[in-house]
Amino acid sequence: MKSNAKWYNFGLELSLLLTVLLVPLVFAPQLNVSFEFIKVPVFRSLVWVGMFFFVIKLVYERKISLPNLGKYKFLWYLIGGYFLAILLAALLSVAPELAFFGAYYRLQGAYTFLHYGLFFFMLVATIRDRGQLKKYIYVAILGAALAAAIGLLKHHFPLFLNYWDTDKFLGRAFLPLGHPNYLASYLIMIFPLTVGALITTAKKYRVFFVLALILFLVLMLLTLSRAATLGLFAAIVFFILSLAVIKKRKRILRATLATILVAVLTLFLVNIYGSNSFIRDNPVLSRIVLEGENMRSIESRLIMWPAVIEQALDRPILGYGPDTFGITFPAYAPAALLEVEDIGSFADRAHNEILDTLVSSGFVGLALYLALLITVFIIGFKQKDRFTAGVLAGIVALFIANQFGFSMVTHYMYLWFFIAIILINLPERTEYDFKFLKYDTSKAVAILLISALSTFTILAHNVQLVRADYFFKIAPFEKAANIYPHQSHYSYTTANIASLADNFEKAHTYLDLAGEYTGHDSYYYYYLGNIQAREGVDFNNSYEKAASLAPTNPHILRAWGAALNKAASYKKSIEILEKYLDLVPTCWAWKLDLAARSPEEQEKYRIFYKLNPNFDDVFDYLVDSCNQVGDFNKADYYRKFAK
Repeated sequence: MKSNAKWYNFGLELSLLLTVLLVPLVFAPQLNVSFEFIKVPVFRSLVWVGMFFFVIKLVYERKISLPNLGKYKFLWYLIGGYFLAILLAALLSVAPELAFFGAYYRLQGAYTFLHYGLFFFMLVATIRDRGQLKKYIYVAILGAALAAAIGLLKHHFPLFLNYWDTDKFLGRAFLPLGHPNYLASYLIMIFPLTVGALITTAKKYRVFFVLALILFLVLMLLTLSRAATLGLFAAIVFFILSLAVIKKRKRILRATLATILVAVLTLFLVNIYGSNSFIRDNPVLSRIVLEGENMRSIESRLIMWPAVIEQALDRPILGYGPDTFGITFPAYAPAALLEVEDIGSFADRAHNEILDTLVSSGFVGLALYLALLITVFIIGFKQKDRFTAGVLAGIVALFIANQFGFSMVTHYMYLWFFIAIILINLPERTEYDFKFLKYDTSKAVAILLISALSTFTILAHNVQLVRADYFFKIAPFEKAANIYPHQSHYSYTTANIASLADNFEKAHTYLDLAGEYTGHDSYYYYYLGNIQAREGVDFNNSYEKAASLAPTNPHILRAWGAALNKAASYKKSIEILEKYLDLVPTCWAWKLDLAARSPEEQEKYRIFYKLNPNFDDVFDYLVDSCNQVGDFNKADYYRKFAK
């Protein structure tokens, strides 16, 4: 039995340590979605490898040990209830399959969320004391240090970035998480964890921790993430206040107040003297000047959030399901968003964790989530431990940053890792016996089930997903759709390509597959209208339905108007295309007097046409339609804007 114990304990610990280490680090430029489409499958696969060893361990030992929560044992019900709410929200969603498997680019459906629960459970059942926990802490800090080193290398080896269009990041660090904000949010979680380890560990490790902290700060500054900066500041304040309570020292409280005062004064002075060349030319200070482009993201959130609240109140109990924001929000999206966002992109998150949770899992999911976080903080704070204070500060950092952003797989994984740490630090544990596993039949069934389930899930929903995205990147779109049918993006693209080749039977087949996955959202009817227009059959009902589901999506009106022009329905084409022009930002009209416009307006005009280089094609349709109906004055007017 001891020889058996060596291999399954070793396998379980190795799989959990590799999960903590590798998920933030892995990326694959060979895939169409180079980051999440390798991070999520790696995370889920390693979780199932861990589950295999965990069940083998359970079969041999017939018991598990969990932290004794004492009077807070209801936390187990909160955690279980939260994951159950996520699952029910997916099953009762407007698009159940999408809510379960997750949307393209994020993959944060209920299926992935259940893996966070399995990961958390294995941690609290496997790690029994602070000594064992240190391995995981050191590996987490090492992983973050390696991630920061990769991020710094990108500035010295630009050829490393040839796989990606990085212009939109404006020189901000983003590797290896795929976006500056994702990277910064990850680092601000690990920063207070590292501080906690620094002040509670042996001296021989302190040099590494200090160097890691410096590396984290440097790279975080290179991300220029304002939300993460705010999150880090909140974490520092929380950590200092925690130390003040633990040490009962007023001097620490005064230091906290001084820190807050310095931060507020800095923000105030930077904005007063925002036009100063030193501030304007400093990439860090210029990011906190609240004007111009810096106000765009703030303004877009202020426009979006009231609409998100309205959306949430229409399905208040369990929401719309995880990862469905991209297909449900278009019905509520204000037209004002088009003035501050690219008209070719649409939000798939509310950029506020509370609102995102409310929309995805309703008031039930939100209440359970907030209740479990509050309970974890109460348990952690009662430990009066400096290391635990660092862990709690990491959770604070992410929570504050996510009031202006959202989490990806790395952040969710570390959130549940941090929650596990708080519980593992409790002094007592309770053992639970599984007496039925003493029978050989029970053992055989358990081993067969976990072997089959882990093998199936790794191959069917992780390896196949990676294979599909690889083929999608190199253009066999139909092959990608056939390999992994649980992503509508592949089916929509395959349907569109088939339509362009006049293979309408195939186009409808794959479009129907995509529509079933997304609950027949606005994109389904938009693509259906495009296919019907090429077929030469009536398309008006499809475009009209698409426009009703996404009234502020200008692409629907543009495609509809162009199709009407080609179908010789000129009067209706003019009506629809003029609605399109009324909906999009009016900077297209500045072409006639651009030289007299302000520098800000000229820059907005330049960016608009950079993002929409074929925008003026709409005027060709308008000129033709106006000429066809005999409205030559209007045709002459629109001709001024045509290429």
